[in-house]
Amino acid sequence: MAMFKCKMCGGSLEVTAGAGIVECEYCGTQQTLPKTTDDGLQSLFNRAHLLRQKCEFDKAEALYEKILEANGNEAEAYWGVILCKFGIEYVEDPKTYKRIPTCHRTSYDSIIADEYYKKALECADSTQKAIYEAEARVIDDIQKNILAISSREEPYDVFICYKESDESGARTQDSVIANDIYYQLTAEGYKVFYAAITLEDKLGSAYEPIIFAALNSAKVMLAIGTKPEYFNAVWVKNEWSRFLKMIKNDRSKLLIPCYRDMDAYELPEEFAHLQAQNMGKIGFINDVVRGIKKVIVKDEPRAAAAIKEAPIGAEPGAGNVSALLRRAYMFLEDKNWDSAEEYCEKVLDIDPENAEAYLGKLLGEYKLESKAALRESGIRFDESANYRKILKFGDEALTTELRGYIEETIKKNEELRLTTTYAAAANQMNFNSSATLYNAAKLFGELGDYKDSLALRERCLKLAEECKKNETYDGAVTLMRSDCVQDINEAIKSFESLADFKDSQEKIGECKERLLALEKEKELEQKKKLDAEKLEKQKQLDAIAKAKKDKIKKIIIGIVAVIALVGMIFAIRAININKKKRENPGDYVKENELTHFDIPNGVTEIRAEEFRRCTTLRTITIPDSVTTINSSAFIGCEGLESIKIPYGVKSIKDTAFYGCERLTSVIISNSVTSIGRAVFDDCKALTSIYYTGTADEWNAIVKDNDNATLNRLTIYYYSETEPAAEGSFWHYDNNGKPIVW
Repeated sequence: MAMFKCKMCGGSLEVTAGAGIVECEYCGTQQTLPKTTDDGLQSLFNRAHLLRQKCEFDKAEALYEKILEANGNEAEAYWGVILCKFGIEYVEDPKTYKRIPTCHRTSYDSIIADEYYKKALECADSTQKAIYEAEARVIDDIQKNILAISSREEPYDVFICYKESDESGARTQDSVIANDIYYQLTAEGYKVFYAAITLEDKLGSAYEPIIFAALNSAKVMLAIGTKPEYFNAVWVKNEWSRFLKMIKNDRSKLLIPCYRDMDAYELPEEFAHLQAQNMGKIGFINDVVRGIKKVIVKDEPRAAAAIKEAPIGAEPGAGNVSALLRRAYMFLEDKNWDSAEEYCEKVLDIDPENAEAYLGKLLGEYKLESKAALRESGIRFDESANYRKILKFGDEALTTELRGYIEETIKKNEELRLTTTYAAAANQMNFNSSATLYNAAKLFGELGDYKDSLALRERCLKLAEECKKNETYDGAVTLMRSDCVQDINEAIKSFESLADFKDSQEKIGECKERLLALEKEKELEQKKKLDAEKLEKQKQLDAIAKAKKDKIKKIIIGIVAVIALVGMIFAIRAININKKKRENPGDYVKENELTHFDIPNGVTEIRAEEFRRCTTLRTITIPDSVTTINSSAFIGCEGLESIKIPYGVKSIKDTAFYGCERLTSVIISNSVTSIGRAVFDDCKALTSIYYTGTADEWNAIVKDNDNATLNRLTIYYYSETEPAAEGSFWHYDNNGKPIVW
């Protein structure tokens, strides 16, 4: 069984082998299927359909072409190319909920005359062919309506192609740049298509005709981008790729890529042969305007041009008009539509009521070479402004002839509608599906008394009812085999709705027996579950009771052990405390987080890094027995607030009090004979030192010390011959030595 994706909505289609068409259960559309059984080609079809649904028409078309390279007789691939060429997207009609085609790539070329369309019909079977023809007719009508609307649009000089908003809906930088360029070009007198303004007051359904008219008439396109992904955004690429195709047929057109904030090598490969412009370059807009002026030469008024065509001194008359008309129709035969339009306008400048000139414009409007081509085209041109002018100014023979073309087209279209609808409905009668048969009945009903449509409608309704009963029966049989009570009850309801159809009543009895059996199984399963739960619960209770007994034993043993251990700990702790106090005073301070510590009397030196990083220490008492304070003894004691160096200390070594951030008060005895480097560095709160000696004595002990911290401090001196200042910390003993209070 092949698995394809719906080319309308993307839903999965389950298809039996050999089927040519299928109905999508998600969107309800009848659609054609590929004939291939190759898994690789089936995967390519699904990928191509998905890309087309995302409006990535160029990428999708490339995949369809790849399929045709592998299998040149695949009608569905030819049809896929057609959908991409005309930019067909199937959207849901909010009123009817049907999928209808929308055209994003209008062309003057008719779908009916397209070679890919003809190949699709050639390779299709009868049922597929009928659907292709019906869809082509709808697309062709859409095209004609778009062309009719676009023909009423004024021509544009410049088309600005850009990305309006990013993924979050915010306005892009590209849009801001395009806005500036629009106003500068408009100021230069050019007619510019800029979507944000040009389409501002248009309905969404009218966008394509206006965009097509602008693409077709514009001589220059500016493709603007500040990011590579903006150039390749779906709708941006749709515009510039269409314009590039138009350039192939009209070399007077010019596309100018304009980039900024990116490298030129990041532009799309399709722009490789074009001269790109860097918008970040000074004078960019002036260069662009000069380039546009070379391409677009402002025309003189047509009336003046018409006068120039006439011989000098001659009155504009029939001879001149006849010559201009001949030239116009020659241009039509050569498919030079712009020149044909120009010469028809020259005729109208001389003779504003010339019906033949309006006929020439009508032919150019639909890209047709002659009246014969107009008749064969099947185009409904009765809404054209040029046709209305022909009816107004033309003679009876011409107007009658053109009215006949329209009536003939209407008849052909109606006959085509009847035959294709009849063929599609007849084909659907071959499907054993109630939905398909009901749809066939609907189609036959739309045909009225065409052939045997009314009889076939009744037959389809009867077949659909019978088919629906079989479907209901088969579905109920499937449900009754389920182990779900809800499914079996649904099966009973379905069998009851069928009354005496087949063995529905017997099946109801079987369903009820199945329900009883399931109920017994459920009760037995529930009993087993309850017994297992009780057993498990009892095991848990036994385990809890045993655990409680074991826990009580452990608690008793633990209490006894803890009492003994606590006694030992206190005894050992008392020994260790005294030992730590003697051997490792700094560690003792840290361990107990002390704020004050008394160094035992008899200690002669404070060892290097003895009190390193004792951050809780606020004050400390140094005994007279200490003679040396070694390097980094109090380094990093951030909480130390004051220190008194007693008489007896001779040396304070390098970085002894480094990093004591809260240290504000320092008293140094004149017994000190040397002070090391960086002793008080990083003592941020320290501003002064009290020294018991004279200035000469102080200078003597710091003369070789260029410490910046010491140099910034204020030193207060207290000599033996001068009394202490009021409120000082010092007093002299009987021998003239200062005593620290």
